[in-house]
Amino acid sequence: MLMSKASMESGWVEAEWMARYWDEVSDRKVRIIPVLLEDCGIPTLLRGKKYADFRSDYSLGIEEVFRAVR
Repeated sequence: MLMSKASMESGWVEAEWMARYWDEVSDRKVRIIPVLLEDCGIPTLLRGKKYADFRSDYSLGIEEVFRAVR
C-alpha cells in the first residue's frame, strides 16, 4: 500500500486497504505492506504495522520491503 497525502485522502484507497486489513486479521496472514512515500496521516489501524520508508532513501525503502516479504 502506497501512503501519500493524496492516497490517504482517497476513499477508494481507504476501502481497498480496509478490506485487505480485515482479510489479514481473519486469515492471520500479512496482506498489507505499507510504503511511506511522504509525510502524511497514517490511519490508526495501520500505525502499529511495520512499513517501508521511502521518504528519504529509495534503496533503504526497497530493503525494508524485501525484509517484510521474506
